[in-house]
Amino acid sequence: MTDPDEAPGSRGSRHGLPGMWTRGTAGVAATVLAILACYGTLALAALLPVLGLRLAVSDAAWSGAILLFTLLAVLAIVAGARRYRSAVPAAAAVVGAGLVAFALLVNYHAAVELAGFVLLAGAAWRDAVLRRSARPGAQLS
Repeated sequence: MTDPDEAPGSRGSRHGLPGMWTRGTAGVAATVLAILACYGTLALAALLPVLGLRLAVSDAAWSGAILLFTLLAVLAIVAGARRYRSAVPAAAAVVGAGLVAFALLVNYHAAVELAGFVLLAGAAWRDAVLRRSARPGAQLS
């Protein structure tokens, strides 16, 4: 069932949650959530005092959320490697996640963390492009 007119969420559909995996948007979404968990929390903690509010976030919980979304992104990207037979996005995602984990758990350095997120985002983007081009009947661009 590869008909684009199928009901959203039906088996084999490109729409809804099942279609997120086949289109590669799960990796992109998890990467965006990891970046938002990291830099979005920083921005929120910096802007709230302007309004007279304070944000108290446990470092362990903050790092755990970032690592959870990073791991989900890696799993989603690695799952696509079998589909389009290229290990490059998966390798970039693993290295990027390793850099993020090193920065959060071992020795924090903003440049290392940023490099990890750049690699992860690039891998998620390439994964989505390769998944779309690997679909039956898809036009290669």
